[in-house]
Amino acid sequence: MRQRFTNAQKDILNKSLSNFGKATGELTLKLSLWDPFSNTASPWFDPEWMFGLDHKFNIVIGNPPYLESRHPSFSTESKEALQDAAEARWQDDSQYIAKGADLLVYFYERGISLIANDGFLVFIVQNSWLDTDYGKKFQQFLLKHTNVKSIVDSDLKHFDGPNINTVITIFSGKTPRGDNEVVFSRFGTTHTELHRLSYSNPLLQEIKWGVMLVASEEVLGLFDLIRKRGKLIESIGLSVGQGLNLSKSAMVDASITTQFPFLNGKLLPFMNTADGAPFELTETRNFLVNGTNLSPDELSQLEAAEIEPFDPRSTTKVPPLLILPRGVSRHFAALNPIGAYTGSAVEIYDSNATEEMKMNLWCFLNSSVAWLLREVSGRKNLGGGLLKAEATDLKSIPVYFDFGALEKIKEVYERVRTRQAKPTLEEIETDEHKTIDNIVFEYLGISDDKKKELVAELKQVISRRSDKAKT
Repeated sequence: MRQRFTNAQKDILNKSLSNFGKATGELTLKLSLWDPFSNTASPWFDPEWMFGLDHKFNIVIGNPPYLESRHPSFSTESKEALQDAAEARWQDDSQYIAKGADLLVYFYERGISLIANDGFLVFIVQNSWLDTDYGKKFQQFLLKHTNVKSIVDSDLKHFDGPNINTVITIFSGKTPRGDNEVVFSRFGTTHTELHRLSYSNPLLQEIKWGVMLVASEEVLGLFDLIRKRGKLIESIGLSVGQGLNLSKSAMVDASITTQFPFLNGKLLPFMNTADGAPFELTETRNFLVNGTNLSPDELSQLEAAEIEPFDPRSTTKVPPLLILPRGVSRHFAALNPIGAYTGSAVEIYDSNATEEMKMNLWCFLNSSVAWLLREVSGRKNLGGGLLKAEATDLKSIPVYFDFGALEKIKEVYERVRTRQAKPTLEEIETDEHKTIDNIVFEYLGISDDKKKELVAELKQVISRRSDKAKT
């Protein structure tokens, strides 16, 4: 077959050269050089010329390259070209394909465009997209343009070289059916079905699909419960974001005023990891230099000392009401009465929040329920444990509840406001945390037995993550 194919290629090329000479078409030249028997990539693709197909494929199987959006090899020009091609194929629905998406997303959307109405798209890809913001956005695209049949995670490392975890995804057709079910499963020593969700289930639209691969039925039920009982941050007039992205040259300590007395009254408190895990932020080790109204001579002195002043007018960010860590070696939520900025924390911003609103938020965000939801919703590491919790996760999860227990919350707040949060497994056992949990679980109508199960699951998730980190 190989010889017959090569002879046919030569025959096509010779006839074209004989008839058209130098005017021989580019496609003819490409066909004459194409080797379908090689495993090397082809720089062009045309299903009609390559495979004699003037319709769509019955099945497309692939292993897209692992190339993150931020990788220098994924140029701005390439992203713009892929965005333009996606818009031409999908028009308004290309909005679900984020500019910051990794390369695999474009393989997905192109693959869907190539399959027949009853065709299949089967990819093995890195699993990180299931826990990202761009992945959550792309979920909407998939729900509108195909039937996601199966997402299979694995405890095994399938490829040498790339230090990534993989999932197998199976999509069917291009016309979504309301009765379609998505099966989330895991393959280890055995194949285990974790969850089966119908396309009509709102959880498929509301939470990242990576949650389905790590959360138990009880935790998924918890998502459903808080969706019914709670409110989104933005619905109560507050907003969520992340801290300032500043270089180390912008950070100083209080002793800087000895060297530069003109900075007295010009330092802005700045929280970072050096400040630990407080329940109330009353002081910081580091500060930013408020560059507003400094004279040219004063600015020159700072420049000579390699200190970068900060101008609050240069950003739309303001000091937050509440501060939560992104990395979660310890879970906590801190009120911020001193008006500190933060380096990279998850922040909740106040727009005329009442005292009761502040305390309700503080209470829930320091509960086992909130910590468990953060554990399963954030970006995962190679072991499947939480790597980082993102601000956007708090946007899509209801975290505000009218507990109607202001005095109880204030009482427990007074007991912890002067201390640091303990390592999470220790903090869970404190009387203060148990009081917070009682308020939250009672409001949600969760029984004592179910409460014990959920707290035990939180402990298990954290222990498993810690053990993975050690190994």
